[in-house]
Amino acid sequence: MKAESDVRADLLAAGERVFADRGYQAATVDDVIRASGTSRASFYRYFSGKEKLFDELSRACFREMRELIRALPSRDGRHPADRATTVGTLERYSELNERYGGVIRAWSELTGPTDSPMYESGKTAVRAMFKEMEATLHAVDPEDVRHGEESLDPGGDRAVRAALLFLLIERSSFYVSNRVSRVDPRRLPPTLATLVHRGY
Repeated sequence: MKAESDVRADLLAAGERVFADRGYQAATVDDVIRASGTSRASFYRYFSGKEKLFDELSRACFREMRELIRALPSRDGRHPADRATTVGTLERYSELNERYGGVIRAWSELTGPTDSPMYESGKTAVRAMFKEMEATLHAVDPEDVRHGEESLDPGGDRAVRAALLFLLIERSSFYVSNRVSRVDPRRLPPTLATLVHRGY
């Protein structure tokens, strides 16, 4: 017989797969139960419904995403990490997108009805990640010192640069990891690392 923690872990893993395959709106509790090989009683022992399961997956995804964004600058906070370290971080980011594809897809569906349960949580998560990237850019260059003769952003709007850099990482990782693009997922992190370093 499985330990309680194993049953719960199976339900969370099944939820990840079902939300990725079917999308939040189409996914049902029965889909998760079938995918986990557990019972309805087991599901409701841990979660009151698919919303609670999604909430837990959403929090876990956000924590991991935040840690990876924070790993982009070096330990001294003044310069980006070396390219090999950045490639490794971006490889883990792609894996996260593959694992939590359903969560990120639901966050991204901000054009849906504003009464959707995903609308507010998606908006909150995306805004928080923009702030994380802005803090990361600030750690690398706290005085917004311009490097080179021309700035890519002559207005010095760090919030805009942070949003663009996060979207570059997030959307490319999402579409490549979830096989929407024909790009081999293994080819993305090295090229993306170069673009990230140029963004810094």
